[in-house]
Amino acid sequence: MVKKESKDEERAWSWPGGRGRSWLPGVVLILIGAVFLLRNYFPAYSLTNWWALFILFPALGSFSRAVEVYRQDGFSRSARSNLFWGLFFTLLSASFLFSLNFSLIWPVFLIIGGVAMLLGAL
Repeated sequence: MVKKESKDEERAWSWPGGRGRSWLPGVVLILIGAVFLLRNYFPAYSLTNWWALFILFPALGSFSRAVEVYRQDGFSRSARSNLFWGLFFTLLSASFLFSLNFSLIWPVFLIIGGVAMLLGAL
């Protein structure tokens, strides 16, 4: 059985005063297009792991949900959780996009997790 989204959930992904259409896919398409356009103008910089841009979908979704929850409930557990996952997916995407050595940056994931735990204790 498919769950029908409530009006509040539907509004969370919409422009304020909008018609219920989601803005997230538009933002992602603009970002992906901008990356490919920059690649055309600066051929010395080659984006070999372009597929990592798709990891930004859940990151932007998490950031968007964090903002909506923050507006409704303040800096609640749900807002912190969504913020954490947005940071996690952004860092993961950046590590693949810029071909960073994952063995050098994995401690950042521990730091983000520790900050999330500290915020959860507040």
